[in-house]
Amino acid sequence: MKDLYRVSYTATVGEALFVVPGAEQIFVQHGCEATIECTEEHHREYMLVDLSLTCHIDDTDALIADLNAAIAADEAGGRAPLSEFRRRAVFNLRFQFGRRRPPLQQAV
Repeated sequence: MKDLYRVSYTATVGEALFVVPGAEQIFVQHGCEATIECTEEHHREYMLVDLSLTCHIDDTDALIADLNAAIAADEAGGRAPLSEFRRRAVFNLRFQFGRRRPPLQQAV
């Protein structure tokens, strides 16, 4: 069996919103209404590692931990692991939007 999908620093905001159950509320708890404050371009381009520079989120580590906890809770809550579905969804998102630029912290 393949490893289960987990959110990392290189995941985009859009990937997190699409893949993680309850991600919108998790972003709100961390001070950012990603579905209101971010454009579709932000969803495609901004990686979670960028959020401390581009958003109101100061603790990216805590955000990623909460997103991964939501995935783990969803998988432990009786629903069959959707790791293969999540993998395909993220692959399709990345393929659809093409290559991503390096994180802002590395680009400056």
